[in-house]
Amino acid sequence: PPRSFSALRSSFPRATCEVVRLGFLAADPIFPNLVEILRADLAGVGYIEGKNLVLEVRSAEGKYDRLAGLADELVALKVDLIITFGGLGPPAAKRATSSIPIVFAVAGDVVGTGALSTGNGADSGTVGEGTAVVFAGGF
Repeated sequence: PPRSFSALRSSFPRATCEVVRLGFLAADPIFPNLVEILRADLAGVGYIEGKNLVLEVRSAEGKYDRLAGLADELVALKVDLIITFGGLGPPAAKRATSSIPIVFAVAGDVVGTGALSTGNGADSGTVGEGTAVVFAGGF
């Protein structure tokens, strides 16, 4: 699991008084400290849960047939951004919305996993092999 969400943190503007609602979508059981790492990194740029950050965490707990519904739930909650990782979370988030930005990490082929439809950057800000943090949509 990631030790830091520094790539995500560096993409966020410094916090303002506006409340930001983030969705976190996981296919497998969430590692015990993963959400805490995310909270700490976001706090480093001024986003504090309960003050100016709402973090909506959803996990399919390994029941992959639940992913689509959980992604739809985050969209219905009108999150400002969806954060996900792995091979199954990004495609589920992408199918759920074309308007909410999605930040994700995929180890391997981002096109082959279905996280992106093409490797030409048409639906992302960054494309690459290996671990890639990709922004889809606009924030």
